Amino acid sequence: MAATYTAAKGGEMPRGTRAVLVRLRRDVIIRARLRKGWNKTDLARELGVGSSSVSRMEIEGSVGEHLLHKMGQVLELPIDEMVTVELAS
Repeated sequence: MAATYTAAKGGEMPRGTRAVLVRLRRDVIIRARLRKGWNKTDLARELGVGSSSVSRMEIEGSVGEHLLHKMGQVLELPIDEMVTVELAS
């Protein structure tokens, strides 16, 4: 499941607005990890999570906002290259 972000987190969305789905570009994340010579355990250590969390991120394409920023830092990738954004239906 992808992370869902709204303009007004935690509150009602203004009439006429829609939620946005943010999904990890798994191919980009995996390539960046491999380019550094890291396995999933190495990336997990850098992010401060378990390797099963990295596996889940790479399979499901979902990640929390804080972890997304940290992942961008450790993989040296801008966030806009790491995600796709789509309007929720």
